[in-house]
Amino acid sequence: MHVDLDAVIDEAYESRRRQLSTELQKAFGCDTALALAADEMEAWLMLFPDAFPKVKSTWQLTQQDRRKNLGTIAGGSKEYLKNRLTRPPYLESHAPKVIEEAVKHGYVAACDSSRNRSYADFTADLAQWR
Repeated sequence: MHVDLDAVIDEAYESRRRQLSTELQKAFGCDTALALAADEMEAWLMLFPDAFPKVKSTWQLTQQDRRKNLGTIAGGSKEYLKNRLTRPPYLESHAPKVIEEAVKHGYVAACDSSRNRSYADFTADLAQWR
């Protein structure tokens, strides 16, 4: 299940995640994996910087963007991308295409998940199913 946290990773993150995971487990009664994107899905998309130019050739993330702790972007990751990717403007509706390109080109498997704790937590949940 995917949920946008709409908050950065802070001291309350772990308790929010634990509460939602527990509720999912109770509701479905089976193994679950909570995709609690902190702060928004765009923070996860930025884990795959090479996918953006596959969608729009003018969209380039900087080296600084590639080193950022993506779960703690002040002002929101969606707004951050909208300020960075302006020609043409990044829209929330582009997100599915960005992730499609990330999967298609193998960027998802190769990403540095340590740059976003919420993504790392999600992949750890999935790894338990093996």
